[in-house]
Amino acid sequence: MDHTPSRHGNGNGWGESDGEVECGRGEGVVPHTFMACIMQGQRLGAAYYDHSTGEVFVLESWEDPGEAYPSLQLLKLQAQPQVIYTSTKSDVPFFEALRRSLTKDGPEFEVKTMKSSDFSLDQAKTRLAYLRVRGMPDNISEVERLHLINSMINLRLEVQVRAAGGLIMGLHRDLIMDTIGASSAGAVDVEKLAEISLDGMLKVDPTTLDALQIFQPERHPSAMGVGRPKEGLSLFGLLDKCSTRQGRKLLRLWFLRPIVDVDRIEDRLDTIEWLSRSRDLIDALKKGLRCIECVPRILKKFTCCGYASTVKDWSLLVQSLSSMCNLKDVLSIAFSSRHVGGNHENESLGNLSPVQKVLEVVNEDLIYVIELVNKIIDFDQEFFDGKRALVRYHLSEQLDDVKRKYNGLVDILDGATRREMTRILESVGPLIPHQTLASGAIVFTPEMGYSLRFEGARLPDSVLEILSDLRLIIEGEDQNGRGVHYQTALTLQMNKVVGDLYNVITDMEGEIIRGLEARVLGFTDVLRKAADAMAELDCVVSLSEAALEHNFKRPRLVRGSDVMKIKNGRHPLQELVVNTFIPNNTHVDENKGRVNIITGPNCSGKSVYAKQVAMITFMAHIGSFVPADECILGLCDRIFTRILSKETALLPQSTFMIDLNQIAVMLRHATSKSLCIIDEFGKGTLASDGIGLLCATIQHLMSSATPPKVFACTHYTELRNEEYLPRSEQIEFYTMCILEAKGKRPAVPADERSAEKLSAAEGMSSESDLDRQITFLYKLVPGYSTSSFGIHCAQLANVHAAILKRAEELLKHEREGQPVCRSEDMLQHLSTTRTCKEVGEAFLKLSNSADAVSVFLQEMV
Repeated sequence: MDHTPSRHGNGNGWGESDGEVECGRGEGVVPHTFMACIMQGQRLGAAYYDHSTGEVFVLESWEDPGEAYPSLQLLKLQAQPQVIYTSTKSDVPFFEALRRSLTKDGPEFEVKTMKSSDFSLDQAKTRLAYLRVRGMPDNISEVERLHLINSMINLRLEVQVRAAGGLIMGLHRDLIMDTIGASSAGAVDVEKLAEISLDGMLKVDPTTLDALQIFQPERHPSAMGVGRPKEGLSLFGLLDKCSTRQGRKLLRLWFLRPIVDVDRIEDRLDTIEWLSRSRDLIDALKKGLRCIECVPRILKKFTCCGYASTVKDWSLLVQSLSSMCNLKDVLSIAFSSRHVGGNHENESLGNLSPVQKVLEVVNEDLIYVIELVNKIIDFDQEFFDGKRALVRYHLSEQLDDVKRKYNGLVDILDGATRREMTRILESVGPLIPHQTLASGAIVFTPEMGYSLRFEGARLPDSVLEILSDLRLIIEGEDQNGRGVHYQTALTLQMNKVVGDLYNVITDMEGEIIRGLEARVLGFTDVLRKAADAMAELDCVVSLSEAALEHNFKRPRLVRGSDVMKIKNGRHPLQELVVNTFIPNNTHVDENKGRVNIITGPNCSGKSVYAKQVAMITFMAHIGSFVPADECILGLCDRIFTRILSKETALLPQSTFMIDLNQIAVMLRHATSKSLCIIDEFGKGTLASDGIGLLCATIQHLMSSATPPKVFACTHYTELRNEEYLPRSEQIEFYTMCILEAKGKRPAVPADERSAEKLSAAEGMSSESDLDRQITFLYKLVPGYSTSSFGIHCAQLANVHAAILKRAEELLKHEREGQPVCRSEDMLQHLSTTRTCKEVGEAFLKLSNSADAVSVFLQEMV
């Protein structure tokens, strides 16, 4: 286990190299770094190769929505690549972000595109299978090599695996990989392969997120899977009380990327504490935030080619900006009042940057945009289909004239119809059926313009000979029934004079609206900053509301220390589903007691306690209050867990192999600032093998000068024996209390290890678990546990009484060192089986005579 900091972050892997790798062509050291980056949704996958050391690092992170790509820019600053590979299918904004310089006047990065198939998952896994890291054993199969690589980088993270495969392909294509040597059979040698995290981020892998129930999406109840999944019972669901869509996305990003910047964390905590002092302020802010829509999404619509903005778009924009201005006024009053009246508690808080940011970015530009939109867009005007944005009157005289003509178009059509029908009636009235003549009307259609329409059949040819200006255009069914359209001299004149008023108005208003869109888009940076500030405010308001609702307290983070002190800590989810939750304390010093081994009966709360420690640590690193009366924490760089074994077809592994892989990653990457949660490791194999692996793992973790903080839950009582696990000031033993009917069951103190006391405690376990009345107290105390009470737990689970009785018999024989005997039921079953066998054999030996059969039946009876 390597605890040495690296300029590449906190990743460690096989083959630590102190020297530099010579170029294979004798050209000396090439200090270049090559990187490959791809995006899949909001997930950023990256891998880079340090040419000077021959090391490969991979990363998968969540990127902010938008075109700034801050995580990518941070990675570029961290890796300092000279060449970046990406897919030809990368979006233009992502490609531009890859090229963008880190400084204002600095040169752009060189970006090379590759076929999207070069970044496919299958090809990436094949290339990684031929990657041979220094120190990796020779003569191992491809599957075994993948298992080893999976202990260095998480092969379940598809985006980072695809980026690594693309990087290897790019290096091969540019003949860079030759400098580190290609061995036989196409295998490629590298000095080191490891995962890294972005500087300033707490690394939490997806397995840990699942094990701690940080997220818990529930599928839509539709059998066809229609609809979006909703958040179930999870930490995110508990703390997510955001009022805006953009705020919810940002809060989710905070959960996916916890931070280790104390200043930023304290700033969030200061804001939450300030907001938590006034429930009325929280309610007022939430009321205003509910009126804010996703402004960047509206602005993005305005940039789409061919998109016609609607009244709803402009209404939501004005509503959102007005709410931002109102929220600024609310915060200004509340923020200024904290210095009034000598309130020293408020003055002790920091700058409250989420509030300050709102006060700074919500400025006169937003008011100008609101006034500009209100000046041009008429939200009360009902015209056409009621969807398209409409321009106010008195803004353009020419547009107003056209609108007035359109509003009077019905009267114009009625007058033209009367004039035309009078002419036809006087000329050929007797030749046309009365019903057809009565249906005549001048109508307008965008395809034909103005035309004279009759219902029913065509006019007689004799009419067309007399009225030579009548010309048939079209006949057929329409929304008003079957009709025949004719063109006349009057309709031709109306096409020239009146024209298509609808499209004229649409074109004129569209030109004005596009001009308005361009002017509003000129304020894109201001509006995006305001929207981002509101999203951040929404997040801290959500965390403040959750802190008040669930009685969370402010944690205190300590720089340069690995201490952990939690007073009356609680599991934030477990306490929601039980009537009474028993809190527990946690104390880990910098120089001793770093490894906590927790024993206790089944169902006594060991796993809940270990998870609550990890969840409190996680919550503190996102800047949230925590479920504890008091919490003092040193910064953590990564949270490891061996809790959940999640199988997948992506990498075929047994359940125990998954457990081993999680432990291998923990042993390889854990540092003194890491938190390791180990729950029931070794249960998937023989007890002797499991004990050996667990003891060796704990010994390795505490072998460094400052071990990581470890919480290991187990049922292996052998760990109390010094022959299995040598005692150290770094190890502390704890257990969960239980209460029996005769009195409280004592734990064996950790400092009393005499054989007499241990044997006396074990003697208490000789009683039948079925006869005991046991109450779990869920309280953590120093000491050992001498029984798991598994049979008692099975009784609580309503396992059949016969099974419990047999389990008791087997346990008693094992305790007393007696040979295991078959149960009475089993002996009876064997006796019956033996009798049936004897009857069958006697029957087969019968002769065909009737006397023999009679004798056989009499014997059987």
